[in-house]
Amino acid sequence: VALGSFHIELTFFAALGKIIAESGGPFVLSESGILAKGSINSLISGKNYKRCKRIHEILSLAMQSLHFEKFLSQEEINIEELCYISDEADRIKFSFSANFEFSKEVEELFSKYRQYYNESERGSHGKTAKFWIQCVNLWQLYHDLVRSISSGNFELYVACFQKIT
Repeated sequence: VALGSFHIELTFFAALGKIIAESGGPFVLSESGILAKGSINSLISGKNYKRCKRIHEILSLAMQSLHFEKFLSQEEINIEELCYISDEADRIKFSFSANFEFSKEVEELFSKYRQYYNESERGSHGKTAKFWIQCVNLWQLYHDLVRSISSGNFELYVACFQKIT
């Protein structure tokens, strides 16, 4: 039995709020209309569970998208070149079985992006990129925590709890 998971999540949201409080993230959220100016304090303090869960996810996805776009522009990769728009594409059935393989070009793109991501984690692309990648990693840790709670996976719960603390 994992007692107190809801309160652990709220405390985690409060910690995330403190981390992003002076980063400019809440300002961007309020200026873009995603978050009302009066709601910034509840996001930072972690008081409103649903709002925190939704807004942190939006912010994380936005940062991941910006990071990936920066990667594509630095590598001078045109994503449309990787998409095959033809009659054959209509006949391809995607299957998530063990035999599923991406094309060589897509695998190469994933490999380059993993390397770029790791470089950002180490700070090679600046302090701002490193900061936001750390925030994204924390959000992914939250997803693992929620998955461990909902699936009853105690080993994953303990591993997440250790990383969170």
